[in-house]
Amino acid sequence: MKKRTKFMSGAAFLRFVLSTVLLLASISQAYSQICIQCSGTEMTGTLPSRVGGNIKVDGDYSFSGGYYSEVNGSLSFAFGNRAMVTGSHSAGIGMFVRTMGTNVMVLGSGFTINDPLINNIDQSLMIGFGSTKPTLFVGPSTGVSNTGRIGIGNVTAPQAKLHIRADANEPATLRLEATGNSGDNIYSRVLFTSNHSIQAANNQNFTFSTQSTKHFVFQNGNVGIGTNDPSSILHIHQSEEPVLKLSNDQGNLIVAVVNTPSHYAPTSLAGDVVFKTHYSGDRHGMIFNMNDAFNDGNSYIKFNDNLNHNTLTILNNGKVGIGTNNPEASLEVNGDVYVKEGNMGIGTNATNGYKLAVAGKIIAEEMRIVHTVPESDYVFNPDYPLMPLNELQAFITANNHLPEVPSADAFKENGYSIGTMDDLLLRKIEELTLYILQQQKEIESLKIIVNSRH
Repeated sequence: MKKRTKFMSGAAFLRFVLSTVLLLASISQAYSQICIQCSGTEMTGTLPSRVGGNIKVDGDYSFSGGYYSEVNGSLSFAFGNRAMVTGSHSAGIGMFVRTMGTNVMVLGSGFTINDPLINNIDQSLMIGFGSTKPTLFVGPSTGVSNTGRIGIGNVTAPQAKLHIRADANEPATLRLEATGNSGDNIYSRVLFTSNHSIQAANNQNFTFSTQSTKHFVFQNGNVGIGTNDPSSILHIHQSEEPVLKLSNDQGNLIVAVVNTPSHYAPTSLAGDVVFKTHYSGDRHGMIFNMNDAFNDGNSYIKFNDNLNHNTLTILNNGKVGIGTNNPEASLEVNGDVYVKEGNMGIGTNATNGYKLAVAGKIIAEEMRIVHTVPESDYVFNPDYPLMPLNELQAFITANNHLPEVPSADAFKENGYSIGTMDDLLLRKIEELTLYILQQQKEIESLKIIVNSRH
């Protein structure tokens, strides 16, 4: 049966070294110099100690052991294969390791005798194996109640409590690995405070937790903010508005789902979505820009209802359609238009109090006026004062227009009301009818006279 060789663990090795040091220290109380199994050794100083071959100790109360190990300083310790300690209150343990400074420690191994692992930073610990660069570095503290910083990966001046640097062409990776893959309590977590953490586990979400329930959750490609169960690529939930706020030094944009009626907008109801802007300057607005250099009408902004009926279309050529997908004019409305208050001008902004002012021609197949109804039927009343024809002739000769009818200059200057003019024209037609009837009576009377003479 082959004998199994047992190797000493790192912790056991350190315990052995410390026990040896304590043993030698106790022996040194009785002897000025201690040398155990020494060959080719040099020792100077008060109570130096050494173990091994080709050892050098130059310092008070220092120890050197192993093979070609060396100490140059007081109260220092070197142990291993070519472990060299230069400076007081320092220690070097391993192979091809060196220290230079005060209160310096190095543990591990260099690459070769010509490529040692060197720690030359006062009050620090360096650990590494098979390299001239440390894998772990513990830096000095800044005060009696403070602690130092830790560097991993050739970081000898860490910029944070834990500073990790990858080797060349190596990703900088920090991995926390839990054991097991079932149960809600099997996870990896980075805990910042008792209420703030980053957590991940197999078959669970990746979660950024905060003090409130407004967490950030990554679930199967979906991101949730304020919800633990995101139902879309980005799902934002907040019990109180605003839901989303974008801001800079000039102002902000708020997107909110209204909880309280009239909140964020005077007419808003609960459940309404509100886009609200607020700027600190004198001018502010909201711009929807379609980045299309062709302006051919093929790009658009559309508003549809739940049945996919188009309600509003804005094309990139400036045409707007209401109730139509393809407006052919600057404004095309497929449906009724109702203007409750205010006036409308077409080709002019001088409406002068009229509901509709048009600078140009109007064409229509039919026009109906119902507000002002002609009332000229009173012309046929027996007591209507019909102007005698001779007076009518005199008025026309003097004024060149009918009585009560505005002159051409008055029409040109003031225009006229269609309802009033229709009533006036109807009255004149009725008066003309009365004149015709009068003339017909006179004709009939003359016929009787003429016939009686024959």
